[in-house]
Amino acid sequence: MMKRSTLIRISLMFLVVGMYMFVTATADQNTLVIGTTDVVGDGGLEVAQNFDFYGFHVAQHNHEGLCTLEPSTSKVIAELTESCDPKDVISNNGLTYSFKVRSGVTFTDGTSLTAANVAFSFNRNLALNGDPVQTLLTDDIKDVKVTGPLTVQITMKQPDATFLSRVAGTNAAFILSFNSLTKDKDGKDVPVDKTTGELKGTPDLDKTVEATSTNLTGTIGTGPYVLKQYVAGQLAVFEAYSNYWGCAASPKFKCPSVRQIIEEHFNTSPALSAALQDGSVDIAWRGLAIPDINALQGNAKFSRVQPPGSSSVRYINFGVGKAPYDDLRVRKAVSLAVDRDAIVSKVFGGVNKPIFSMVPAGFPGQVDVFPKRDVAAASKLLQDAGYSASKPAEVDLWFETSGHYGTTEPDVAAVVAASLGDVKELKVKLQPIDFPGLRKGNKNGTISFFFLGWFPDFLDPIDFIDPFIGSGTKALGIYFNDLADKGFDALPATSTTATLLKAKNQAVNAKNVVALVNDLLTDATVKADPSVRNADLENLQRITADVVPQIPLWGNLSQFIILTQKNIGGVVQDASLWLRDWLITKAK
Repeated sequence: MMKRSTLIRISLMFLVVGMYMFVTATADQNTLVIGTTDVVGDGGLEVAQNFDFYGFHVAQHNHEGLCTLEPSTSKVIAELTESCDPKDVISNNGLTYSFKVRSGVTFTDGTSLTAANVAFSFNRNLALNGDPVQTLLTDDIKDVKVTGPLTVQITMKQPDATFLSRVAGTNAAFILSFNSLTKDKDGKDVPVDKTTGELKGTPDLDKTVEATSTNLTGTIGTGPYVLKQYVAGQLAVFEAYSNYWGCAASPKFKCPSVRQIIEEHFNTSPALSAALQDGSVDIAWRGLAIPDINALQGNAKFSRVQPPGSSSVRYINFGVGKAPYDDLRVRKAVSLAVDRDAIVSKVFGGVNKPIFSMVPAGFPGQVDVFPKRDVAAASKLLQDAGYSASKPAEVDLWFETSGHYGTTEPDVAAVVAASLGDVKELKVKLQPIDFPGLRKGNKNGTISFFFLGWFPDFLDPIDFIDPFIGSGTKALGIYFNDLADKGFDALPATSTTATLLKAKNQAVNAKNVVALVNDLLTDATVKADPSVRNADLENLQRITADVVPQIPLWGNLSQFIILTQKNIGGVVQDASLWLRDWLITKAK
């Protein structure tokens, strides 16, 4: 017999979905129910503007790109093209990418995929220039030209060794049907040349997002599923596309095992856990809190899938231009005082792991560069900076309380404050705030010491470095270009930063550090040679530990632990942390 809570939820879902009626999650082999506490972000369903994890998850089930990431390995492989191997597609010293599009592929509206669709998709999204486009594509692409019915050429502004990874991991590079909505400032459809893929008008981001953000057919892709129902913050319903090209490909590329996917959204982890236990969801994904995970530990009714490592990292940021964080000695003292082991043991029960670099273990060029805890060394630095027990450095540590990172943020903040409190020259005041307020405050510079989390925009080590000491630091509240000279006397002559500047006959000062970082970032982005890239990446990580614009704390594994009913198979977790619904199987 079903529990009353299950019957109530099923009734409510029936009212919302209308044509989709469910009995229990386990009753129908052709229907899979996935529970999550995650929701699509502010960009809605518009691929040129959506820049959140769950939004990408929804889009990747009914859209595809030129390249994708191979399950289990996260290697870049071909998707809608015949090859994404660099030796096949890259020429002209890295300035030209030539792709041959697969034949026989149709969009879910029945129209055929051509090279002109590829040009249209890039032209459309580059013109809209939403957040993911600006971050991942705008600085790279000069133009996209059709060179034949199934061949397309992308010309770059400059070489970029990360371009294929960018294309493989972003919804901004999904290939779209000509029937996808694109609006101008008056709300009218922008015409497109279906031979060249060129737009015959000027798209408007706001109008297009307004038209597509909750529209099931706003953008139309070639994916294995069709999005049949969507209610923001409540549910998404997918149905297998009957003419999906991957089912006929040889060898088989990907083909949905389960005909219908229902993804139900829960407000709390306990509610999601209860739904798993009463059998009304097949899978609990992204949202189970540590207490609920631990409560089900060892329960033979469920299977647990955990990623081998985490590309989701948590850290503390400094606004390096604001006192007292403009003093390197203060930032280094905080770095030495923080107790990572206490965080992962007291708050996360040992599930998450301490990290000592922003680049996760397993990525090329990764090195642990931040020091282990040393309270005495932290005190010495603060004393050198003029602070004492009677006149401590006063810091406000901001953390969000609206649930963006789950329910553990206050506990993490308390543990960090306690560890910093062991340094008598530091006085910490905790500042709770909701997530929108936190982001607004660190973007406008009124909040300068705060927790944030990072999930990569694309799977390359440069994306764990550049946003924090390169192009994106203003948006993240670090303001790295405002780095000050104060406290640089504490930087040892043997440090990587001092050594590299000495080799350039340059003084060790903030201006030269910023320039050095930009040079290394450019080199690591342009150069495809792994030995050159890895040396640059290692130096960039060591410079980060030298000047401390942020402090890596822990790898976020707990948020990506998946619990399933015993009859569920095919759940794959790798460095991408994607949940690929089309791989999932369900036995009777």
